[in-house]
Amino acid sequence: MAGAAIFDLDRTLTVRGTWGRFIAFANARHPAFWFGTPIVAAQAIAYKMGLAPRTSVKEKSIAFLLGNLSRAQLERAAEDFAEREVTMGLRTKARSVIEEHRAKGDTLVIASAAAELVVAPIARRLGIEQLICTKLRWTENDRLSPELDGPNCYGEEKLIRISDAWGASHGYAPITAYSDHISDLGLLQWADKGIAVNPSKSLREAAPKHGIEIADWGG
Repeated sequence: MAGAAIFDLDRTLTVRGTWGRFIAFANARHPAFWFGTPIVAAQAIAYKMGLAPRTSVKEKSIAFLLGNLSRAQLERAAEDFAEREVTMGLRTKARSVIEEHRAKGDTLVIASAAAELVVAPIARRLGIEQLICTKLRWTENDRLSPELDGPNCYGEEKLIRISDAWGASHGYAPITAYSDHISDLGLLQWADKGIAVNPSKSLREAAPKHGIEIADWGG
C-alpha cells in the first residue's frame, strides 16, 4: 500500500537554512536593509537565551528586513532563490530519496518552519504538492505584515498540523518522516519510520534511544 513521506526542509533536504539566506538574496539590490540586521540579531540572541519566543525572530526579520519590498518583488526573488537552491543547495541524496518514494506511489510532503513564500517554489521544482509550513500575512498594499498568519510551524506545532492532517491512524500506511533537528523528535517518533538526516548533535544522541534511524545524505 502506498504511504507518505514527510520531509523537513532546512538542513534536511537542503544543506543550509533557507530563511536568512533568502532575506539576503531578496535584498541584494537594496543594501539599506543591512541597517535592520542589528535589531534582528538582538532578537535572535534573546531567543537563544530563552528571553523571546522563536516566532519573534521571524517577525522582526520581516518587519526590518523585508517590509519595504513589494509582494511582486518578493515572489520573483523567491522563484529565483528556489531555482538556485534546487540546483546547488540540496543534499546529495535528497532527490534520489524523493524519487524512491515517488516511484512507490507515496504522497510527498514538505513540513517546515520555513515560510511558504520560500517553501512553495522549492517544492514545486521538486514535484512536491503538499506543504505544511509557516504562513505569512500580507497587507492591503501587498507588503508583508510583521505578524505571521498563524503559529510558527515549528516543533510541536508542526506535529499538531501533521497529525491533524492524517489523524491518529495516519490515513496512509506507512508514513516515513525525515528531519535533521531535535525539535522534530516527536514527529520522527509519531511516524511509522523516523529517519534523522545528517542530524544535529542533540538529535544524533537521542535517535538510538528512540529507535530512529540515522542517515547521511551528504553535503
